[in-house]
Amino acid sequence: MLLENRFQKTKVVGQNVSQVADAPTPTEDAADVGSSRAAVALASAPSKVALRIVDIGGGGAHVDAPVAAWLAAVGLARDEVVTSLRRAPFGGPLHLRSAAGAELAVAREIALAIDVEAAE
Repeated sequence: MLLENRFQKTKVVGQNVSQVADAPTPTEDAADVGSSRAAVALASAPSKVALRIVDIGGGGAHVDAPVAAWLAAVGLARDEVVTSLRRAPFGGPLHLRSAAGAELAVAREIALAIDVEAAE
């Protein structure tokens, strides 16, 4: 019951601010990723599921050149398979494992720009 009520309107400096009340949860996206080939952001994809990267920086999300170069250097490129192992709380980074076995942390802002789908 506590978790259901925590995303209600709050008063901040005299303004009502609605906080992610209608945002999809990772469990809702898990059904989308597992059942169909719909791409979702890596940041909202389910944990411990093999995911194929379908796009980086697409869909209006922008990835700077240095970030794109780093992603390519660590092996996060289109058609690569990754597994999200866990998420840090409070908007922290995602802990990923690549198909080659490398483990790394990716900032949530970067993970929002990476589209994935369920790997076969």
